Amino acid sequence: MLRDIAYMMVLSIKEWGKNASDFQKKKPIYRKTKFKVSILVLMLLWIVSASNIIYGLNDEGYRGRIVSAFSNDTYDKVSASLSYYGKYADTILTDDAKVIILEHIAKAIKINRYEITTMFDEEDNTVTTLSQLSEAGDVIMKFITHNKDQQYIYVGININRQMDAIFTYEDIIKQELDKLGMNNTTVAINLKGELNGELEEYKKDSITEMLLDKTGAKAVTGHKSEELYTVYAYDKDIKESVELGEGKVNVNISIEYNSDKNKTIVYYSVPYRNM
Repeated sequence: MLRDIAYMMVLSIKEWGKNASDFQKKKPIYRKTKFKVSILVLMLLWIVSASNIIYGLNDEGYRGRIVSAFSNDTYDKVSASLSYYGKYADTILTDDAKVIILEHIAKAIKINRYEITTMFDEEDNTVTTLSQLSEAGDVIMKFITHNKDQQYIYVGININRQMDAIFTYEDIIKQELDKLGMNNTTVAINLKGELNGELEEYKKDSITEMLLDKTGAKAVTGHKSEELYTVYAYDKDIKESVELGEGKVNVNISIEYNSDKNKTIVYYSVPYRNM
């Protein structure tokens, strides 16, 4: 179980860091090659409890509040991402069967310009990937086979415009995975805003207070320094939470500075983002 959670977190980190042009330059192919990936993991995107649970954001009022907190009036650029991961079944599947399942999910979210590849990952798992990347956003879906008969599905969606659409995708993906009998999946949502330049701590505090005020979450604990600024909070409208130090948390606000791009990046993550 913990292996499943860790795999999902690593996938979330890897996929959004890939260069979209590498995918767009390739014609759709179906290949099987062995490769070794070496990455430096700067942070885990998600921490979840020791069981696979669904973090349902079903309250429409909450969804509106969190999206309004990331308005274009405040940030130069905004985006939202969604990650689902869960076990499909203990069975042997043909490559064609995996493709059919991934294409069925793709049809549900109305994408049709994707490419499909099959290869081995660094742990010798067979990975069938369906991907479609564009300026508006990216979709990465993976069928992961471990030890020949342990089947997992990962779905990652990133949206660069119309952030509220991420919750529509959450509902659609959940419905499709439920149809497959995957009622015990892990889902995480992350909203991101970018600002020009480096911010002083009092400005970070102001942004954090604004986000908490607009979403209704209450700060529980955190750490503030030049290198690390993160606040863990609790929102009563979110069903699930985990214990962290002084109490329950299910939201994380983290702020970091990218010196290469001279950008300050603000994250609002559910369940929350570990810095």
